[in-house]
Amino acid sequence: MITYEEALEIGKHRKPNADTCVEYETAYMFTAEEDANYIGGYGHCAIVVSKEDGSFLVLSQFLMKGEDEIKETRLRKE
Repeated sequence: MITYEEALEIGKHRKPNADTCVEYETAYMFTAEEDANYIGGYGHCAIVVSKEDGSFLVLSQFLMKGEDEIKETRLRKE
């Protein structure tokens, strides 16, 4: 199991413009408000980091599982 801080580091490495994190039971999803006008495309999709081992999960497969959101957090500007 990884910590939120570890997931944040992994998420920001892959998606540096992430400004929101949504926590689910098994994963963290990192999104960026500026990507809202894009439909797909590399770098413009949310990324999902597994709480189990820090690996990346396929966004569409994760969403189809239908996990309930635990909480949403706005990320601070560094």
